[in-house]
Amino acid sequence: MLVLATRALGQSALSVASITAVGKSFDRNIGVAMGVYSVLLSVFFAAAFVAVGNSVRISGWRTAWIQVAYGLILFAAPITLLLRERPGNTSADRGDGDRGGMSLAAALRTPAFWVFGGATSLFGLVSSGLGLFNEAVLAERGFDQQTYVRFLAGTSIIALVGQLTCGWLTLRWSMQRLLGLAMFIYAAALGALPLLTTLSQLWVFATLIGLSGGMITVMFFAVWRRAFGAAHLGRIQGAAQTLTVLASAIGPLIFAKSAELTGSYFPAVWTLAPCVLLLGLAAFRVSLPNPDSVS
Repeated sequence: MLVLATRALGQSALSVASITAVGKSFDRNIGVAMGVYSVLLSVFFAAAFVAVGNSVRISGWRTAWIQVAYGLILFAAPITLLLRERPGNTSADRGDGDRGGMSLAAALRTPAFWVFGGATSLFGLVSSGLGLFNEAVLAERGFDQQTYVRFLAGTSIIALVGQLTCGWLTLRWSMQRLLGLAMFIYAAALGALPLLTTLSQLWVFATLIGLSGGMITVMFFAVWRRAFGAAHLGRIQGAAQTLTVLASAIGPLIFAKSAELTGSYFPAVWTLAPCVLLLGLAAFRVSLPNPDSVS
């Protein structure tokens, strides 16, 4: 129960707080900032994964958990002091109330929230299912364990390129266009997955899945400030993240049930790919609200 609590409460709270801190610190260049944030998050997460893995191998899980706790106390806690809003810098002290941002209730009434929240949640659902059973999925197409390891490393690097590229493109393209393009690429990759037979095809798939995944990640971080303003950014991002957490929990269940009923993971892929495509179309058509018009 304590482990579940650390993930459901602690990790989610840290994630929302960090994203909100970046979102409130930047305005016009929020896409670039979130692109850099995504890359740094991926790099530090990978480093932490390796460090904790080594600690577990040498000393066991109990020692690893203690080291993580000390790390949070020594590094995360002091950072919170630096991120506190200074007196006289809050909305209330400035006398502008909630101007420049929509409330959570107002955001939930917009199509943009559900299109972007639904698209990123569906991405989380599919990626969590594929991530858990990735080796078995590739084995269905005849690829061995070493190829699987190289595939994981390759997609991680390509995802970083996708994150940086998407952050740069936010200066030139709309959020809707970028999300729509990313979902189209992701749908194409999913549609091609059950047809892979050669290594070259696998690396094309890795490129598509990595680029689209990196782009969708940046969109999830960047869109909320631009669409809904900063006044209630934490609440809105918290609601969006709740959707992604629930979807990510459902993903492995769908893929496991597909394998149980049909003996293959690919019926789940064939079913989910059109859903990704439809949300990509919706992203192209949806309009972002103007948070500055809300008082």
